Amino acid sequence: MKTKGALFTGQATPSMRLFALVLGLLASGFFVRGLTSGTIEFIWIILAVALVGYGFGAGEFLKRLQERTKIVPGKHGKFKVLPEYQKWRDYIFGVTEEPAGVSSGQPDQVYGVIVDVGLVDDNGNPVDTNHVITQTAFATGESSLKTSFGGGVIFGIGGPEDVSELAKQIVRLAQPLLNTTKPINTHDLPESGKIYFYFLTTSGVRFYGCRFNEVYSQQHPFSEIMSRFGTIKNQADGAMNRFSKE
Repeated sequence: MKTKGALFTGQATPSMRLFALVLGLLASGFFVRGLTSGTIEFIWIILAVALVGYGFGAGEFLKRLQERTKIVPGKHGKFKVLPEYQKWRDYIFGVTEEPAGVSSGQPDQVYGVIVDVGLVDDNGNPVDTNHVITQTAFATGESSLKTSFGGGVIFGIGGPEDVSELAKQIVRLAQPLLNTTKPINTHDLPESGKIYFYFLTTSGVRFYGCRFNEVYSQQHPFSEIMSRFGTIKNQADGAMNRFSKE
């Protein structure tokens, strides 16, 4: 079967691996001969390592690593997000009311809140890189945090009680704010310096957007929600720091 792609990240057949091993052994032989004659040519050892590694399957490992870390422009225009983030994002927007503990017979009932924060610099000013932190809160007390560039924490059922209570409070606080939102069919990401709120309701997804510096004003209608998301983020940051030290 003919395959496309780079040599060392393409699909290796058994004959290709055997051929690479033979060439690698020949290259290592030339390197050894150079050592004995006093003429060292490092190109031979480089070729030997590359070819022998390919022969033993390093190409497939590199391919998997490449696929895991590549960025996907797709749905969000100029935004580039990791595949694992996009998969998770698709999942959370697909959560329905019944798994979230809400009856479908209640119209316009909020059962989940998703917030996207377009990251800013230390002074709160927008930056050129469009990196996003996304957090969720559900009526069940479940919550999560993921970044578009990798990493995150999921607090499921049975997680920390304080985090669970904060998630439930966020959903309750969202209900009276429903009239400030509008129905929407897209799940766009915000640019740096902007915040997008998505309410998952029994009547569909609703949206509200504002600037980063606006929502932290105590007079802003979403300030209480954002404050609780901030507390959950601190918990998530602590959990990630502990995990990185283990």
